Amino acid sequence: ERGVATAKELGEKCTYMHLDVSNEEEWQKTLQAVFDKFGHLNILVNNAGILGLENPAWAPQDPENASLENWKMIHSINSDSVFLGCKYAIKFMLKLEIFLLLSSNHISLKHLS
Repeated sequence: ERGVATAKELGEKCTYMHLDVSNEEEWQKTLQAVFDKFGHLNILVNNAGILGLENPAWAPQDPENASLENWKMIHSINSDSVFLGCKYAIKFMLKLEIFLLLSSNHISLKHLS
């Protein structure tokens, strides 16, 4: 897998952990694993996001034609993941005097003609 190979190239202080950012239990397990391995969590960058066009089963994504199920899947990745990352990272970060938490939301727009 590319993540494992990249972590190996970066050296022994780097590791790869797969995380489904829309899954609350995976956030808990992954952040606990980071803390167990490194003893602290200094930085979290919440930057996962999709347009919904990557998977043809999720299309179309315009409000007139999108299903509620597909809408919820995309927003669980784009929005809920930011909340979950903050929720579970903060408890580890508050143990430090200095930490950094960065979050970004992803918005896609389509020109309607």
